[in-house]
Amino acid sequence: MTEVGFTNNERGKTMKRITRTIICIVMSVVFMVICVPFKSEAKDIYNTSTLKQNTWKKIKSVSYSYKNDEDYFDYYYYKITVPSNGYIKFDISGKSSYNIEIVRKLSKNTYDHCAWFDDDSKPFYIALPKGTYYLHNSHGDNEPKVRWSFVKASNPTNYCRAKAKTLASNKKETIVFNDGYEYDRWYKITLKKKQPITAYYSCLDYRISPTSPYFSVYTAKGERINCPEFESGKSFKTPIQNKGTYYIKVEKRSDWDTTGRIRTLRWK
Repeated sequence: MTEVGFTNNERGKTMKRITRTIICIVMSVVFMVICVPFKSEAKDIYNTSTLKQNTWKKIKSVSYSYKNDEDYFDYYYYKITVPSNGYIKFDISGKSSYNIEIVRKLSKNTYDHCAWFDDDSKPFYIALPKGTYYLHNSHGDNEPKVRWSFVKASNPTNYCRAKAKTLASNKKETIVFNDGYEYDRWYKITLKKKQPITAYYSCLDYRISPTSPYFSVYTAKGERINCPEFESGKSFKTPIQNKGTYYIKVEKRSDWDTTGRIRTLRWK
């Protein structure tokens, strides 16, 4: 019987072919590692600047750039400082479809914001605790111009009927429920003749239902007066009242932490 197999010479040639193949594979891998650059994740760059009061400034949105063989995302933050109790008014100029967030720290996480305003918020009012905040444009399409101003509010003491603040007829009162001062406000009014009491009100930070103004009227004896006539989100009117002293109570009562804090009140 004839034995089938490889001669020593054939085995040597086969080993050489296998070795050359392995070497070619190794060299190909080395070449790819050396010549083909590794694609790393994009780097985040946080650009901060101070937004001065009563100064218009464009609020840039997130931008992408590629330089030095790397990807970059530029996030722009504009610092504002709330010095004390009060409220801020933002004026906005620009195209629609933008979303400006107010954040406490530099972060691309959109859930870290404490408030936001968009193209339906012209102007935008907000009462924030004392501290440092940043504006951030999270919308990539438009970059509006923004101007802000701060209005200081004194710490109120009219938190009960006995300490009610006198409010003259047709004088507008701005009521600010700053953090830590969310209690009721009482106002003393005087009718010089027999008449109904008509009160005009608004909520500057707007997220209060017009059917829930949270104003109520009381007699000098503390009896609540029914106010059946409400004009949607603008005023209320009592039945005809006798000459004398009356009280208007204003409540914060809002499910929103940063809204429903800035009211106006006027009566005649």
